[in-house]
Order: sequence, then structure tokens, then C-alpha cells
Amino acid sequence: YPKIIPAVPREFFEHMKDKYRNRFKRYSGDWAGAWTGGKQIVYPISTSMIRWARDHITVAEEIWSINTLLYGADYPAEEIRRVYELILTWLDHTQSPHTPEKRFTEEEMRRDARLRYGLASEAFSTINRLIQKGFKRFTSGIGADKLSIVVFNPLSWHRTDIVYACLSEEILNSNFSLVDSEGNVTVPYQRIPGENRIAFIAESVPPIGYKKYEIIFVDEPESFEKEVYVDGNFIENFYYRIEVDDEGFISSLIDKVSHRELINRNSVFIFNRLYEKMPRAAGINPVSAGRARIKAISGPVFGSLIIERENSPQAKTVYTLYAKIKRIEISNSIDKSLLGCSEKAIGHFTEGQASFFFITCPFNLTDMDHVNVHIERAGFSYHAQIRAVCQELRNNLSLMYTSRT
Repeated sequence: YPKIIPAVPREFFEHMKDKYRNRFKRYSGDWAGAWTGGKQIVYPISTSMIRWARDHITVAEEIWSINTLLYGADYPAEEIRRVYELILTWLDHTQSPHTPEKRFTEEEMRRDARLRYGLASEAFSTINRLIQKGFKRFTSGIGADKLSIVVFNPLSWHRTDIVYACLSEEILNSNFSLVDSEGNVTVPYQRIPGENRIAFIAESVPPIGYKKYEIIFVDEPESFEKEVYVDGNFIENFYYRIEVDDEGFISSLIDKVSHRELINRNSVFIFNRLYEKMPRAAGINPVSAGRARIKAISGPVFGSLIIERENSPQAKTVYTLYAKIKRIEISNSIDKSLLGCSEKAIGHFTEGQASFFFITCPFNLTDMDHVNVHIERAGFSYHAQIRAVCQELRNNLSLMYTSRT
């Protein structure tokens, strides 16, 4: 008969280690429980603030460490510690929407929601304030005899990326050049329609360092060659060509470097379309796309296809490509008021009432023996050889979006 030996956790793990040694599979990364996804659905705004605070807390730590070393500034240790505490408390599993029905009163649930929003709001505002204050102190020691934009790179490697900078109306109403002071090179920039911002590509910003870009007033307006082209229903740069259908969903995505179509055209799903899994229903249905209007922006720094849809939950989609950056950005704005019965349900214990919505991205992953797949979202990552992925994932690889309203 099997022998049952009661043991405390330490004894159990020592036994497993001695018996199986190196035969255990090893996993690493940002792993968490299913409740992390639940928080994204129930608290979308708080999720956004917590993600931002989590991603930028190290930036605040770096800036204030530099300020302490260079200027003798007081390091805000207690405020940094408090933000870590707020993030960890917010991530805790004890949340009222996942409590069985009639266990909490409505007043208690609303109070819990307010408290959790407070955790995220305080974390967000504290880090934002520390970065603003710290960066102001940091730049006070950078010499500049002309109006300048300072770009700081908090990463530990050289970085080339898009920069958005707010400028005064006086500057925007003038003709000016943007010059990289390191090599005295004129940098192409692009004005953002309807905003007091410009965009430009900061190239090879040193690790945990900065670059300075000087604003030089000139007589004639600058003219730059377009690097991202948009015409009708397609957008293209050096790396990619994207084509959308009449409803604004991607019908073709070409990797121009490898000359490869990245979309699985045999999939039953449409790339970047919103679908609904209805309660107690077996099938998955596309959400109505409504009438789509397509707008185009071409430019030397970026280009965008902007799709606006009438009477559709997937109200707006923006596809953006950049010059000199191998990246595709897809932004989907969801109108929750048009999502139907999903608003009736909160959490796991009302599963029979809720609809689940997701956006599909069927990639053309056919060479299974030579492809790695990396999927990330807050609290979860998947990184494995593609042959270990189930057949359904192979055929219909999908990414879930969380909307912010």
C-alpha cells in the first residue's frame, strides 16, 4: 500500500529535492495567479495607474540617486518605500468583486472600490511628482545657452526611441530647427495635429544618461522627407507595410525585411477585430464594426491610420509606424456603454451572466520548429518553444486588450 508521511513544507521540499534533483522543469518570469487578469477587468483605470507607477518607479529611483551623488540632494527613501507598499497592497487578492453574492453590501463594495482606487491614485501621483521634481533638479546642472530639450534614458543600454515634447505656442508659431548638440546634426521633427507637441526620434541616447537637443530659430520653415507613408487604406515604412479592409481591420501585414506575410489568412478570425464570447453560448461572434471612417497621417517621424467607427464598441483604432524604429503600435479605444450584457456581471461568481470580449491577432506561425513566442501582460508572461503551445494557440494566437474609459 502507498505510504503516507505527514511533513511540514520544509521536509516535503527537501524530500522532493533529494529524490528528483535536476529533473524539475524550470520556469522564470513574471508569473502570477488568475486574479491579476480579474483586476484588469474590474479596475481598468486603477490597473493603468498601477502599471505606470510600477514601470516608472525605477526611473524616479535613478534620477534621485543621480541627484544625491551630483548635488547632495536628499533621497526620498520613505516616499519610494511607500509606493512599493501601495503597489503590493493593490496587487493583493482580497478584492470585493470576487466575493460570493450577498456576502458584501453594496455600500461595502463601493467603499472597497474607493480604497483600491486610492491606492493606485496615490502611487501614480507620487511617482509622477518625484519624476517631475527630480528631473527639474537633474537638468538644473546641464549647461545650455539656447532653448533645449533634454532626453533622459533610464535604461542600462543605448536607446533609440520616439520622443514627444510639449512646446509653447510662441515656439510652435515660429520657424525653428532641432539640433542634436552632440554632433551638431539637424533632427527631423513632426508637429502633432491639434496639439502643442512635436515628435522626433532620439537616436543612441546613452545608458542612464541624456542627450540635449537645441531649438534654433530660422527664417524659413523646415522641410523633411517623409519616412512613413499613408495612402488610402495602407501605411508603410522601411520595415512594414500594413493594409486594412473597409472596416478598418488588418487584412495584410508584410515584414519588408524578411518579405513575409505575418497574418494567418486561413484563420477564421480577423486580425485586430473585437469578438464576444456570450454567456452559455458555444460560439464566438465578431462585434459589430459599424460604419468606419479612415483618416491618414504621413510624416518624417511617424505615420498613422486612424479608424473611427460609428455605433461600434470598438470605437476607434489607430495604427502607427515610426521612422528608424522597428515597431508596430495598435491602439484600440473601447466604448464600454455599447458592450451589452458584460456590465451585468462582476467577477467569477456571476460567470453565467457575463460576456467576455477579446481582440484576435492570428499570426502566420507556420514554421513551428524555429519560432519562439513571447506573450506578456501584467502579472503573466509566456515564453516557450512554439511546439509546446497547444494547437489552438498555434492556429489562433490572440492577445487580450484591457480598455480604459
